[in-house]
Amino acid sequence: MSVPASILLVEDDPDFAMAVHSILVDAGYEISGVARSCTDALALASEQRPDLAILDFNLEDNIDGVTLGFELAASGIPIIYLTGEITVTIQRAYEIASDFLEKPVRKEDLLSSVEGIFANGAANARNSPLSP
Repeated sequence: MSVPASILLVEDDPDFAMAVHSILVDAGYEISGVARSCTDALALASEQRPDLAILDFNLEDNIDGVTLGFELAASGIPIIYLTGEITVTIQRAYEIASDFLEKPVRKEDLLSSVEGIFANGAANARNSPLSP
């Protein structure tokens, strides 16, 4: 029996985070944690070693989602950005993102993106060191 893929969800809107969480769990994925800030996300990623991170751009602390994405990507964790501001995405985010999805996201689009990343073997973070 295989272990379900582990996903870190970083979203500051609790209602939206719960909706995404439900979609992913219903599809058989494990949620390694839900964080509302970059600081919490880094701590969870260090403890839980997710296979994928789904990030919002605008979060509750001074670190933006793009900077967080670079930290996680440096550890081999694929990134999906899920944001309501897709038209103003930060250019440097394109360097690391596996995908961009716009809020509100359709269930089919979210699952297609996640499944595509895992199908391509891009998610192999469990043995990658996370930068302190």
